[in-house]
Amino acid sequence: MDYKKIHDNIILKANSRVLIGYGENHHIVPKCLGGDNKKENLVRLTAKEHWVIHLLLVEIYPNHPKLKLAVRMMAVRSDNQERKVIRSGKQFERVKIEAAQVHSDLTRGVKKPPFTQDHKDNISKSKIGKPSPNKGKVFTEEHRRKIGLSSKGRISGDKNPMKIKEVLDKHPALFSDTNNPSKIKTKCPYCEVISGKGNYSKWHGDKCKYKKI
Repeated sequence: MDYKKIHDNIILKANSRVLIGYGENHHIVPKCLGGDNKKENLVRLTAKEHWVIHLLLVEIYPNHPKLKLAVRMMAVRSDNQERKVIRSGKQFERVKIEAAQVHSDLTRGVKKPPFTQDHKDNISKSKIGKPSPNKGKVFTEEHRRKIGLSSKGRISGDKNPMKIKEVLDKHPALFSDTNNPSKIKTKCPYCEVISGKGNYSKWHGDKCKYKKI
């Protein structure tokens, strides 16, 4: 199938009409491929056309990771958009799995820089006036018991070796990659996403939504 021809025909048709009703702006040449925000590089598409165009771009440039991530974002519902595109289950599954693998490849071994003070201030401002997500929640006794068990044996406060240089120097193995749970990654057998212990226990393994029942 000539994906490029189908892509170009949709763009040509959209450029030669005046769209009435809901529409979305699209970069004809994606920014990740060198496109810009100039008027000549923008076209107004319907929600369905926009979704199809991004699927076609992945087929035209199958080795470009950012185009796969763009399709993943197209699949996210937003209050600011009126997308009512019907996506097939297989289509949606493929988008999710490919985007997850791309994200894993791009972030593996990359250490995020610490937040700047401006970033921290902006986060604080965004939370002003908003109630805590746990406000009003009543934890069951079973929930409290599980929290207690998960916290058992943790080293905290002044006894934490990370806070006492002498102890850390004396026992470097305490925080080696081998003994640090945050460094241990597991690959889900169903969606093939590689994640840490916490995320794996919540979203993968037997709980993975791609596991066939």
